[in-house]
Amino acid sequence: MKLFISLVICLLLFVKTKPAEIGIQDTQTANVLSEYGKVLTDFVVNNLNDADYFLPTKEYSLIIRPFISWIGTDYNLCLELLSSKQYTLKIVCMLARDGESLYKTLNQLFEELGDFYLKEKKEKKVYILIKTKTKPRYSQYKIESQKGDILVYYKPAVQKNSSPKDSVIDLGKVIIGLNSIYLNKEQAVTLFKFLLENYKIEQILIKKY
Repeated sequence: MKLFISLVICLLLFVKTKPAEIGIQDTQTANVLSEYGKVLTDFVVNNLNDADYFLPTKEYSLIIRPFISWIGTDYNLCLELLSSKQYTLKIVCMLARDGESLYKTLNQLFEELGDFYLKEKKEKKVYILIKTKTKPRYSQYKIESQKGDILVYYKPAVQKNSSPKDSVIDLGKVIIGLNSIYLNKEQAVTLFKFLLENYKIEQILIKKY
C-alpha cells in the first residue's frame, strides 16, 4: 500500500498540468468604488473562454489587466494585453456613457484587443424599485453612486405603492436630491453587477415609506 502511494506521488510530481490560457489580473480602478474592480474581474473570468484568475505562481499564454474609471461624464474602460512574461503587447480603451453601456463596450474592447469574445448576454429589461421619504418632483431621474458615476442615465419614474413581482431590482431605501437618486456602496455594487449582465432599466418605481 505504501509503495502504491509513493508511485502516485511520483506521478503527480512529474505530470505537468495544463495552465490556463489567459490570466485575468485584478481590475484597476480610479474615481469609482473599488468594489467595482472585483465585480468586473469576476465577470471577465466567468465570461471569457479559457480565462482564470491570475496567480503569480502560474504560467499563462497571455495576461489581461482590466481598468475602469469615471472621468466626469463617462466610464473609461481599458484592457491591457500582456505576454506570459508580463510585457505589454497592446492597450485599448473606450468610453461608456453609463452603466447600461458597460456590457456592449466591453464586448467591443475585447474584440479590438485581439478577437476575444465574451459570452453572449441577451438584453433583459427590468424595473428598479426604490424607497424614499422624498416626494418625487420630476418625471425622470438618473441613478448615481456615492462616487458620482452615473449607473443609469435619465429614466422615467413613477410613484407606486405596489410593484410587479417579477423583473424588479429592489434597491431599498435611497436618498433623492433634485433629479438624481444616490445609492450607497452596497446598492451601487448590486446595480453594477446587473448592468454588466446586460440588464436594461425600463422604469424607476418610487415607493414612499
